Amino acid sequence: MHLFRSGQDGDRTDAQNRGSRRYSSGKRLSDANARADRQRRRSPVNADLPSDLIDRLLSLHDWCREVEALLEGANDTLFETRRVHELALSKAVEQVGELSGRILRKHPGFAAAHPELELLAAYTMRNRLVHGYDDVIVAIVVATGRRDIPVLKAALEPILSEAGEDVA
Repeated sequence: MHLFRSGQDGDRTDAQNRGSRRYSSGKRLSDANARADRQRRRSPVNADLPSDLIDRLLSLHDWCREVEALLEGANDTLFETRRVHELALSKAVEQVGELSGRILRKHPGFAAAHPELELLAAYTMRNRLVHGYDDVIVAIVVATGRRDIPVLKAALEPILSEAGEDVA
Protein backbone atom coordinates (compact mmCIF):
# COMPACT_ATOMS: atom_id res chain seq x y z
CA MET A 1 0.00 0.00 0.00
CA HIS A 2 2.53 2.52 -1.13
CA LEU A 3 -0.03 5.32 -1.18
CA PHE A 4 -0.87 4.80 2.47
CA ARG A 5 2.65 6.02 3.24
CA SER A 6 2.62 9.74 3.22
CA GLY A 7 -3.81 8.11 18.56
CA GLN A 8 -4.28 6.63 21.08
CA ASP A 9 -7.33 4.49 21.93
CA GLY A 10 -9.93 6.38 23.86
CA ASP A 11 -12.49 4.87 26.14
CA ARG A 12 -14.89 4.34 23.27
CA THR A 13 -15.34 0.97 21.62
CA ASP A 14 -15.00 0.37 17.89
CA ALA A 15 -18.78 0.15 17.64
CA GLN A 16 -19.24 3.53 19.30
CA ASN A 17 -16.75 5.11 16.93
CA ARG A 18 -18.34 3.56 13.84
CA GLY A 19 -21.88 4.93 14.08
CA SER A 20 -24.37 3.15 11.88
CA ARG A 21 -23.10 0.95 9.05
CA ARG A 22 -24.38 0.36 5.56
CA TYR A 23 -24.38 -3.20 4.28
CA SER A 24 -24.55 -4.51 0.73
CA SER A 25 -28.34 -4.25 0.78
CA GLY A 26 -27.88 -0.50 1.05
CA LYS A 27 -29.74 -0.25 4.36
CA ARG A 28 -28.06 1.23 7.38
CA LEU A 29 -27.86 -0.69 10.60
CA SER A 30 -27.43 0.75 14.07
CA ASP A 31 -24.43 -0.43 16.06
CA ALA A 32 -26.57 -2.82 18.09
CA ASN A 33 -28.16 -4.23 14.95
CA ALA A 34 -24.76 -4.51 13.27
CA ARG A 35 -23.39 -6.47 16.25
CA ALA A 36 -26.45 -8.74 16.27
CA ASP A 37 -26.12 -9.24 12.52
CA ARG A 38 -22.47 -10.25 13.00
CA GLN A 39 -23.41 -12.69 15.75
CA ARG A 40 -25.99 -14.32 13.47
CA ARG A 41 -23.42 -14.62 10.68
CA ARG A 42 -20.66 -15.91 12.96
CA SER A 43 -20.13 -19.62 13.12
CA PRO A 44 -17.81 -21.35 15.59
CA VAL A 45 -15.67 -22.82 12.79
CA ASN A 46 -12.43 -21.22 13.90
CA ALA A 47 -11.94 -20.13 17.48
CA ASP A 48 -8.25 -19.29 16.94
CA LEU A 49 -8.89 -15.56 16.63
CA PRO A 50 -10.22 -13.65 19.65
CA SER A 51 -13.71 -12.23 19.17
CA ASP A 52 -12.53 -8.63 19.63
CA LEU A 53 -10.00 -9.13 16.83
CA ILE A 54 -12.68 -10.60 14.57
CA ASP A 55 -14.91 -7.61 15.34
CA ARG A 56 -12.10 -5.21 14.43
CA LEU A 57 -11.34 -7.12 11.22
CA LEU A 58 -15.03 -7.05 10.29
CA SER A 59 -15.17 -3.32 10.97
CA LEU A 60 -12.06 -2.83 8.87
CA HIS A 61 -13.67 -4.81 6.05
CA ASP A 62 -16.86 -2.74 6.40
CA TRP A 63 -14.89 0.52 6.11
CA CYS A 64 -13.08 -0.82 3.05
CA ARG A 65 -16.50 -1.46 1.53
CA GLU A 66 -17.54 2.06 2.50
CA VAL A 67 -14.52 3.52 0.64
CA GLU A 68 -15.35 1.43 -2.42
CA ALA A 69 -18.98 2.60 -2.28
CA LEU A 70 -17.89 6.25 -2.14
CA LEU A 71 -15.64 5.77 -5.17
CA GLU A 72 -18.09 3.70 -7.21
CA GLY A 73 -19.07 5.58 -10.34
CA ALA A 74 -17.27 8.75 -9.23
CA ASN A 75 -14.56 10.39 -11.26
CA ASP A 76 -11.50 11.81 -9.56
CA THR A 77 -12.48 15.43 -10.17
CA LEU A 78 -15.61 14.97 -8.05
CA PHE A 79 -13.45 14.75 -4.95
CA GLU A 80 -11.43 17.80 -5.93
CA THR A 81 -14.47 19.95 -6.71
CA ARG A 82 -16.97 18.82 -4.07
CA ARG A 83 -15.63 19.28 -0.55
CA VAL A 84 -18.29 17.06 1.03
CA HIS A 85 -17.18 14.11 -1.11
CA GLU A 86 -13.54 14.74 -0.29
CA LEU A 87 -14.32 14.86 3.43
CA ALA A 88 -16.42 11.69 3.31
CA LEU A 89 -13.69 9.76 1.51
CA SER A 90 -10.98 11.12 3.81
CA LYS A 91 -12.98 10.10 6.86
CA ALA A 92 -13.54 6.58 5.54
CA VAL A 93 -9.82 6.14 4.73
CA GLU A 94 -9.04 7.57 8.17
CA GLN A 95 -11.28 4.94 9.80
CA VAL A 96 -9.44 2.19 7.90
CA GLY A 97 -6.21 3.54 9.38
CA GLU A 98 -7.65 3.91 12.87
CA LEU A 99 -8.81 0.31 12.95
CA SER A 100 -5.45 -0.80 11.55
CA GLY A 101 -3.71 1.02 14.40
CA ARG A 102 -5.91 -0.65 17.00
CA ILE A 103 -5.14 -4.07 15.55
CA LEU A 104 -1.42 -3.24 15.59
CA ARG A 105 -1.56 -2.21 19.26
CA LYS A 106 -3.93 -4.83 20.63
CA HIS A 107 -2.93 -7.81 18.46
CA PRO A 108 0.71 -7.32 17.41
CA GLY A 109 1.22 -11.05 16.87
CA PHE A 110 -1.63 -11.17 14.37
CA ALA A 111 -0.32 -8.07 12.60
CA ALA A 112 3.16 -9.59 12.35
CA ALA A 113 1.72 -12.84 11.00
CA HIS A 114 -0.19 -10.97 8.27
CA PRO A 115 2.19 -8.47 6.63
CA GLU A 116 0.03 -8.60 3.48
CA LEU A 117 -2.50 -6.39 5.32
CA GLU A 118 0.04 -3.56 5.57
CA LEU A 119 -1.60 -2.29 8.75
CA LEU A 120 1.27 0.05 9.64
CA ALA A 121 1.05 1.74 6.25
CA ALA A 122 -2.70 2.23 6.71
CA TYR A 123 -2.17 3.64 10.20
CA THR A 124 0.51 6.00 8.89
CA MET A 125 -1.97 7.27 6.27
CA ARG A 126 -4.52 7.84 9.05
CA ASN A 127 -1.98 9.93 10.96
CA ARG A 128 -1.24 11.94 7.85
CA LEU A 129 -4.94 12.63 7.29
CA VAL A 130 -5.62 13.52 10.91
CA HIS A 131 -2.53 15.62 11.57
CA GLY A 132 -1.60 16.81 8.06
CA TYR A 133 -4.45 19.32 7.76
CA ASP A 134 -3.51 21.53 4.79
CA ASP A 135 -0.91 19.09 3.48
CA VAL A 136 -3.43 16.41 2.45
CA ILE A 137 -3.46 15.92 -1.31
CA VAL A 138 -6.89 14.83 -2.49
CA ALA A 139 -5.51 12.89 -5.46
CA ILE A 140 -3.46 10.71 -3.08
CA VAL A 141 -6.50 9.94 -0.93
CA VAL A 142 -8.49 9.02 -4.04
CA ALA A 143 -5.65 6.89 -5.40
CA THR A 144 -5.34 5.16 -2.02
CA GLY A 145 -9.04 4.39 -2.12
CA ARG A 146 -8.89 3.07 -5.66
CA ARG A 147 -5.66 1.03 -5.46
CA ASP A 148 -4.87 0.10 -1.87
CA ILE A 149 -8.22 -0.29 -0.14
CA PRO A 150 -9.45 -3.04 -2.53
CA VAL A 151 -6.16 -4.89 -1.96
CA LEU A 152 -6.62 -4.65 1.82
CA LYS A 153 -10.24 -5.77 1.56
CA ALA A 154 -9.25 -8.75 -0.60
CA ALA A 155 -6.52 -9.72 1.89
CA LEU A 156 -9.02 -9.57 4.78
CA GLU A 157 -11.59 -11.84 3.13
CA PRO A 158 -9.75 -15.19 3.40
CA ILE A 159 -8.80 -14.42 7.02
CA LEU A 160 -12.40 -13.64 7.90
CA SER A 161 -13.73 -16.60 5.93
CA GLU A 162 -11.35 -18.92 7.77
CA ALA A 163 -12.68 -17.47 11.02
CA GLY A 164 -16.19 -18.44 9.95
CA GLU A 165 -17.37 -15.01 8.81
CA ASP A 166 -19.50 -14.48 5.73
CA VAL A 167 -18.02 -11.42 4.02
CA ALA A 168 -19.04 -12.12 0.44
